[in-house]
Amino acid sequence: MNRQRGVVLLLALVLSMLLGLLAASALRDAVTATRMTGYLSDSLLALEQAEQALQAGHGELQRAPPDSCKACLPPTRPHDLGGQWQRAPTGFFQLQNLGTSNGAAHMPPGQQVTLFRV
Repeated sequence: MNRQRGVVLLLALVLSMLLGLLAASALRDAVTATRMTGYLSDSLLALEQAEQALQAGHGELQRAPPDSCKACLPPTRPHDLGGQWQRAPTGFFQLQNLGTSNGAAHMPPGQQVTLFRV
């Protein structure tokens, strides 16, 4: 009889340990899902802010197009910014007049268009 009680105790301990591991695994999965949701929310907010800054740049381009620039190269590194950056409510933008082209994408061949970089 005492031997059976020992087996029941051992079995109860093993099952308790398995339930604890299962609960810990579920908790870890929940924390991972919460982190991923936060990252997605942050990336969507950043995308919306970038779109708003782009719209502000487009509005400024419609209001007063910039003169042609001599050296309109993009920055060599992302944070080495130069030129005339303008503040938008959600970020910064810079307008550059890249000149005219006869081979712009999504335009009929030979049609001359002015290219801008926002």
